[in-house]
This record gives sequence, C-alpha cells and structure tokens, in this order.
Amino acid sequence: WAAIPSISDFYLRKVVCMFREPRQRIISHWYWSLKMDETEYTSDGFEHFARCFSAMATLMILGIPGVTYRTCVREAFESIDRVEAKRIVEVRVRQFGFIGLTDHWALSVCLFHAMFGGECLAAEFDQLRKGSNRATSGYNVTEFGLDEYDSMDNDTYRVAEEVFWDRVTEHGVHRDACRQRICPKAADAFEPLA
Repeated sequence: WAAIPSISDFYLRKVVCMFREPRQRIISHWYWSLKMDETEYTSDGFEHFARCFSAMATLMILGIPGVTYRTCVREAFESIDRVEAKRIVEVRVRQFGFIGLTDHWALSVCLFHAMFGGECLAAEFDQLRKGSNRATSGYNVTEFGLDEYDSMDNDTYRVAEEVFWDRVTEHGVHRDACRQRICPKAADAFEPLA
C-alpha cells in the first residue's frame, strides 16, 4: 500500500498489481475504517469518505508521495490535470508485469501461472478476508449513492481491465485451460458454470 515512485520501465515490468472495482473498494474501505474505529476518516460520513479516497489507486500509480490507504487524497488530486494523469497512468499500467482483477480472482491466479509458470496451489484461491457486510455479488452501490460515481480510479480501472482481458486472450486463459492444463491441482476453482 504505497505509491509507486517514478521508476524505470524495467522495474515497472516487475510490478504485480491486483485491481478492485473502485466503488467496491471504497465501500469495503469504509466498512474496514468503521470496524477499526478510524473516526478521523468516518466522522464526516460516507459521502466525504468516498470523495476523500476516490483517486487513491491512481495517485499511487502516479507516484504521489505520502499516499497510502490511510491518507485522505482529496487535496492531492484536486490539483492534478485528469487528462494528463489518465495518459500517464495508462502508459504505466500497460507496463506492469502482471495485472489481475479481484472480481476475477481465480482467473487472475491462473493468468499469473500462465505468464510466469509455477504450480497452482489450492491455497491461492482461498478468500482470507471476507467482508462481513459483503454479498457474494459485491456491495450494493446504489445503497451508497455510487451509481453515477466518477473518479480518476474509474479511468485507471478501465485500463487495468483492458490489459487484463488482453493478456487473458494472449495467454489462452479460460476455465477449461485453467482446470485442465494450467492449474490442474486446483481444478475445483474452475468448475464449469452451471
């Protein structure tokens, strides 16, 4: 959970990053802050909290100093040119060595092994930190007023999704390939859809 400073392209190729849909990440972060009694972040309500943390992933990728999951980044992104930030983030994200999507965890693990080798272990598919307020399909964004939510993190996530699905295609990753060839010892994670 720290900003990625300005580093060479060589080192960007060594970055492994899992992206979470921004609205889901903010709601999860809200519940975590409530659970941890972090009143410095939650006392002004959810709307303020959502604005405060809305560009956290983008600012980390831009290398803005001092950005962590505990930093209100609202002031940091108000002075940033969104078009320029989007351009820089797109270039950097495309250079990352690996991109996965938390909403496609099993496929992300399979893609990682398709790209870098190694044996898939069943433990890689365990969910270790289940949110107590989360439904299987994710949080209800409407309930939190995030239907029309727009932030720089949305732009960043769209790039990450594009790179992820391009790499899935490039490496021939799909449920059957994962179950039979790439991760046979964790085949249960890729059971055919009913």
